[in-house]
Amino acid sequence: MAIQVETLPGLAIVFPPQNGRREGMLENPDTVAGKSYLEVIDRVRAIVGPETLASWQKQVTLVAVSLGLSHTLVEEFDNKQPEFVLGHSIGENPALVQRGIIDLEPLAFLVNERERLCREINVNPVGRGMAAVVGVSPEMIIDQLKQTANSLQVSLANINTPNQTILSGLTADVARFFEEVLVRNNGRGRLIPLSDITDAFHSPFMLNVEKEFRTLIDTLKENFTNPDGSMISPMRLGGQLEGWVKTAADGLDVAYNQLTRTVDYRQAWQNLTNLRAVVTIDPSARSTRLVRDNIGTKIPILNVGALQNIKPVAQQIRCIYPEVFAE
Repeated sequence: MAIQVETLPGLAIVFPPQNGRREGMLENPDTVAGKSYLEVIDRVRAIVGPETLASWQKQVTLVAVSLGLSHTLVEEFDNKQPEFVLGHSIGENPALVQRGIIDLEPLAFLVNERERLCREINVNPVGRGMAAVVGVSPEMIIDQLKQTANSLQVSLANINTPNQTILSGLTADVARFFEEVLVRNNGRGRLIPLSDITDAFHSPFMLNVEKEFRTLIDTLKENFTNPDGSMISPMRLGGQLEGWVKTAADGLDVAYNQLTRTVDYRQAWQNLTNLRAVVTIDPSARSTRLVRDNIGTKIPILNVGALQNIKPVAQQIRCIYPEVFAE
């Protein structure tokens, strides 16, 4: 006999960063399995307009697709929620909805406005951006940044894995900084420009945008509530890397500081214990590798990037939890 639970213990759902977008990710299903997906899409479309949501390059489109997929997947679990929810960068926004901290409509409005503010305030971001450093320890990157703080406009944006960090700032300064890192690291390491990211996110270059975005969030503060489950944030809540989003105020902190703060996903994964499975909701499937590089290969990591993945992934999860889904 199956045990009765409201959450699946040890299951984590992960929402993707900006580069989780892919062309054609917005689907128009006519199957029964697509009803929840279409409901999410229609609700977001009513807020931002059909033309905005028609573009696969929009951040709000990625958020809508991600939540449509996650809601449909949870239905396949008999509406049992994952124990943990985590979001990468822009993915923290759908994570807030998944955990009931804010409803879909105000969140869709905020994400769409965030992108508008980025476009209108940082009118000409040419010459700055983001790049991944692979094969160099985060500790070496952090130490080198301390030594060059006054000479180069480079910031530590993300610690993605024990072997990958993301830098943000002036493109030329990032390249010069990496040359200095190569000297320290005996020529080992790679610099990979993130050409599909349009600005220097998680850096001081976003301060003016963040100021306006915070003002906008303040008009919707009453929409934030306490979470109905465990959400972990890699952001530095209250100035510390504590991570757990336990209150409405924590949820506001995530929303307020998503543009400028350094985020440490490595630490976030270290905070998660007793994992049994991870599902990445990622049309590009890029998040899967980042998760694997943090937790290894012993725990199943499954990706849902389209509606066709829902039933196969749900079946695998049912096999992982026989005590919950026994006939």
